[in-house]
Amino acid sequence: VALRTARTGADGTFRFAALAPGEYALAFASDDAALRFEETEAFTLREGDAKETPVAAWKPVAVSGEVWDDKNADGLRRQTEPALEGVRVELLNAACETVCETATDASGAYAFENLRPGEMSVRFTLAEGCVFTDYNESGSLVPTTDANVGRTEPFALRAGETRANVSAGSLTAGRVGDRVWLDENGNGLQDSGEPGVENVTVILLRVAADYTETEAARTVTDANGRYRFSAVRPGTYRVRFELPEGYAPTVQAPKFPAINSKLDAESKRPELTESFQVRSGEAYLAADAGLVKP
Repeated sequence: VALRTARTGADGTFRFAALAPGEYALAFASDDAALRFEETEAFTLREGDAKETPVAAWKPVAVSGEVWDDKNADGLRRQTEPALEGVRVELLNAACETVCETATDASGAYAFENLRPGEMSVRFTLAEGCVFTDYNESGSLVPTTDANVGRTEPFALRAGETRANVSAGSLTAGRVGDRVWLDENGNGLQDSGEPGVENVTVILLRVAADYTETEAARTVTDANGRYRFSAVRPGTYRVRFELPEGYAPTVQAPKFPAINSKLDAESKRPELTESFQVRSGEAYLAADAGLVKP
């Protein structure tokens, strides 16, 4: 039951005096239909009580964007690049807690509206087997990561502000492999019956445009000498093998690329393959290493 009405003064204060003891609640309204108010709980006043109740008011903010399949991996949305529907999108607060979540629609779009101003970020969960495209301040705003879950850098919105195009580009991850084997006859080819070499450390190196190399992932070969790198971002790579003690690279047999060794025993870095390209959704499963015992 509405008992009394008051208007806030120039300093935002209001006052109800001479109230009978009992249980009360506050409700707020404004001539500005855009204004939102913090919800307050009911309270009890006993004889002689006085209560101060600060209440925050704000004009809501909004965040929106889209998710798409970045076919050319440039971080920008092109008209020919398809939208991705059903991608999970979460709005996080300054403590990285989920405030609300949604999923992209058929056009790849999402929107969060009627939000409280403050610091926030957006987290996207792509489908399994996908990774985020490269960061582009005019397109995909998720920093580079090899996972299918990533979030934007935090940003702050003041009352009434709207931030559109908080977007993410998706790539289909590639794969790199394949095998380290003992070349028993020393011909540089994987012949039937030649055994794999177990527990060899294999390092995937990403090669930048300036030819610098950074480690992208590492693994070890299994009992059959096989290894795999999954969720590989499109780009240029080399593979480095930590050669076990007592082993050396076998000779190359370049006429048989499907079953030869990709290591060059005559080079200055015989433990490295040549560089190769991995494109969106592509598998490069020919990074083999043949070893001999000198």
